[in-house]
Amino acid sequence: KFDKAINTTSGTTAYVETGYTVPTNVNQSFSFWINLSSTPGADVYIISDQDPVGAGDFRFLATLNSSSQMSIGLSNGSSDDVHNTSWVPTQGVWYHIVATIGSGNAVSFYVDGTLEDSWTSSVSLGTLGSRQLTIGRAGSYTACCNFPGLIDQFRIFTSTLTSDEVLDLYNEVQC
Repeated sequence: KFDKAINTTSGTTAYVETGYTVPTNVNQSFSFWINLSSTPGADVYIISDQDPVGAGDFRFLATLNSSSQMSIGLSNGSSDDVHNTSWVPTQGVWYHIVATIGSGNAVSFYVDGTLEDSWTSSVSLGTLGSRQLTIGRAGSYTACCNFPGLIDQFRIFTSTLTSDEVLDLYNEVQC
């Protein structure tokens, strides 16, 4: 949004390894801007600490599924819960996304400062080694699934943001 986006358009495979390991069972929030450049033909990953092992191989992820619906997933190391929201982005439009996690499994999903969905995950964030969160692809899984577009202003908070705080982030202006 502020001209420093990760650019994975035109078939590139750009991504950022954050060095951040998602902690266990804590309140957290993930905030970022996305701009989708093409419709994904399969699941694509905006944020993930996934490993190509199988069920429970991540702690947190945000994806667009093959229908372009936003999905948010939590895992405890042995099982996972991926929730498909009904929200679908329009190509070429910037959107501010926030996913909050309270008490390890109460999830809220916001788009442009407005609550779109909330649910209680069947699993809480759990322990699964020390893999870092990656922006733009499926964690350490390099075989596929890079996000086709722009990702910007990625932030992690060690608290569950309130709806007012989410709206403040959406309305933030470049200084």
